[in-house]
Amino acid sequence: MTKKEPQRKMKQKILVVIPIYNCEKQIPRLLSKFDSDIQSYIHTIIIINNRSHDNSENIAIDCLKHITNVDSLVLRNEVNYGYGGSLKIGFEFACRHAFDWVIAINGDDQSPITDFLRMLKSDEYEKYDVMWGSRFLKDSRIRNYSFFRIMANHVFNISFSLVLGKSIHDIGCGVYMYSVKILKQRFYLSLPDVLYIGTFLRLAHDFYKHKLSEFPLSWNSDDQASSVKAISQTLAQFKLALQYLFNKNKFFFRDHRSSKIEQYVSQVIFANSLTKYDLNLHNEFLVSCPKVISTMNNNKEKVEILGVE
Repeated sequence: MTKKEPQRKMKQKILVVIPIYNCEKQIPRLLSKFDSDIQSYIHTIIIINNRSHDNSENIAIDCLKHITNVDSLVLRNEVNYGYGGSLKIGFEFACRHAFDWVIAINGDDQSPITDFLRMLKSDEYEKYDVMWGSRFLKDSRIRNYSFFRIMANHVFNISFSLVLGKSIHDIGCGVYMYSVKILKQRFYLSLPDVLYIGTFLRLAHDFYKHKLSEFPLSWNSDDQASSVKAISQTLAQFKLALQYLFNKNKFFFRDHRSSKIEQYVSQVIFANSLTKYDLNLHNEFLVSCPKVISTMNNNKEKVEILGVE
């Protein structure tokens, strides 16, 4: 049966990016929340499988077959690039295919896509470069999140508020909405591919003076076992804050990736789409890595990112 062009309410072409890794239990819940109302505002859903060891990929494909009013794709990374690497692939996909906005949500169903519905209906997001999901705003709702983790996050948020000189309610939880206009600056390519890439993104928005607004989330930690190595990553993020505080230019004029990947490769495993996408002969989507070069120009350090397709 030929897929027909659906009726959409959207004025902007919006991509939803969902990185997944071993989320077979959560994916059906997550995708079941893409009801007809949500579907009317988005153009495409792309699920990026970061080499899951369970049945996440097949379950995602089965679920997407029931979401009929949007284009959908499932990509499988050539190797495990980390959460940050999967997010970069999604961002680059948006830049290459004329999307206006990107929504990023977690594959483990910690925050539902419906948290975006109010701003999609009001067009509120169009005033900003970034809409940043926050678990700790007044109107946010948190369920089954330990007291220790809540307190640790508050300490983080206060610390980064002092560093940035503005109120920060959440340093990053993986729920965002980005204008593709700023993503085309490719500032994210030299950031690390780690789980806490959100910390780097938040610092980047301060450095590049992106216009950002936080919005409340409904956060659910029912069956997610956090993969964050609490102590080591806490210390690492405090170190980032200090490095940024004392030398902002130097902080962003270098490649933060521990592995200098030359090219991120993700193969299209499933596509239910009316749109033709930029793929190679092997049905793969390729993202060339950046080569970050620091130079001096009028006694000021300057960064160049080379090799971006």
